[in-house]
Amino acid sequence: MLFIDLLFVLAATSFIPHALADFHIATTETFDNSGLIATYRMQACPSNYYNCECFGNGDREGSFGDVNYWGDFTMDAGFCGMGKMDFYPDGDALINFYISGGDGTAIGYCTPNTGDSLNCWTGPADGTVTG
Repeated sequence: MLFIDLLFVLAATSFIPHALADFHIATTETFDNSGLIATYRMQACPSNYYNCECFGNGDREGSFGDVNYWGDFTMDAGFCGMGKMDFYPDGDALINFYISGGDGTAIGYCTPNTGDSLNCWTGPADGTVTG
């Protein structure tokens, strides 16, 4: 079965005045027949492209390196024209993000978000994105 959940909206960045760097991050988990997680994957899609072309087909998708199940994680360079970005949970339901190798200044943060569902799955199992 395929499940996409745990969406986050990334809010204003400090290096682009008066602009928002909005995008969603979702986890995709597939489970084996015994109910254990078989694969775990993260995806990022621009908020103005919140659709199955991105979440379902990978169009304009941001990719991630190794992910430690919502511990620290890194987004590869190239998403929305950005360099490599590092993400660090702060323990208060926020995940701050930084330019990898930068000066250590947070350029934005993630907050939990819920909203409209997006069903990109056409197979026998549910694959709903809630954002």
